[in-house]
Amino acid sequence: MTFRNPSRRVGSNYHNIEAHARYHGNEFATTEIQGFYLGHKSKNNNVNTVFKGEQQGVVSDLEDKLRYNQEHEVGIYAIVLHLNFKMRYKVFWERTGEYEVRCYLEVPLISSSAKFERTQCDLI
Repeated sequence: MTFRNPSRRVGSNYHNIEAHARYHGNEFATTEIQGFYLGHKSKNNNVNTVFKGEQQGVVSDLEDKLRYNQEHEVGIYAIVLHLNFKMRYKVFWERTGEYEVRCYLEVPLISSSAKFERTQCDLI
């Protein structure tokens, strides 16, 4: 993952970062990401995490099974990634905000010829 700070003047501390991976509305993995500081007008490309899911019930009804089979044939799965975090920054005084970000990912199977494409996420 890449976090980017477009501000020219203010650096930000990211902490209490939780990442939740969902497959068609059903959460299958959660992980915590170590906090970090991001200086002004910079980006951090070193945020790596792995999601593993082997939960029963993620594909629960017939419609989910059909959708799963279609995605399996194509070799790309639709995953939604939710990030919840606190960001602390300083502008004359210190401020902290809680944020939620949603990313819509198309994750290819390793055996698929498709490549993973970068996705811009939305602040919600």
